Amino acid sequence: MPALAVLNHLLQQNPEIRAQMQAHTGRCVRLALPMLAFTARIDEEGYWRHSAEPPETTLTFHNSALQKRLQGDMPGVGDVAVAGDQALGMALLLAALTALCWQF
Repeated sequence: MPALAVLNHLLQQNPEIRAQMQAHTGRCVRLALPMLAFTARIDEEGYWRHSAEPPETTLTFHNSALQKRLQGDMPGVGDVAVAGDQALGMALLLAALTALCWQF
């Protein structure tokens, strides 16, 4: 799955984020972006692997989140929704928003 390859490439370049992901080994997450969604399980190395299992949490990034990143701004509360396990979703969301280098 190309989206997971891109995500895992970013994680490979950010070992500190991968270490944070390792704290969630075995957890199943759904990531929903405009026109793209996938479910993955976090492995023991902090990478995301495709999963057909039901997700424990779903992170939904609305169109406005991408638009803000393209303009150099950070998405706000209304740009992302967390469903399911709120604690897991917020931990993953904070790691993604504060530390991943999103370069467009």
